[in-house]
Amino acid sequence: MEGLEELNLLTTLIPFALIVFIIAIGVVLLNQQFRNKLHTQILEKETLKTQHQESLVQNLVTVQEDERKRIARDLHDELGALLSISRMMLVQLQQKLPENAEKITEIRKIIETTLVSTRRISHELMPLTLENLGLEKALKSL
Repeated sequence: MEGLEELNLLTTLIPFALIVFIIAIGVVLLNQQFRNKLHTQILEKETLKTQHQESLVQNLVTVQEDERKRIARDLHDELGALLSISRMMLVQLQQKLPENAEKITEIRKIIETTLVSTRRISHELMPLTLENLGLEKALKSL
């Protein structure tokens, strides 16, 4: 009778242990799957964040490049033209008023120096390579 009771106990415990073992494996597999999904979501989030930051940087560079172009163009076209006109007017004034030629020559030299500085600054703001090739190719050429 004792052997029969032990056999009944074993036949009851073995299926129960097998069910517990299967449930434990299922829990471990579900936990692993959850961790994998969480890791994938974190990677996707980081990828989106990186792409967004790259987009912001690209937009910032584009805006800065456009602003530099505008400032360089304004310096060269508007200020340069005004300084050139002033210089021509001084040359005419110098011819009409020879008694003030020395003072007019000094003023003309100051304007010419300012004109050269304006051209230099406008070209430094927007180098020809950068204007012709764009930022990426200009950086590669450097």
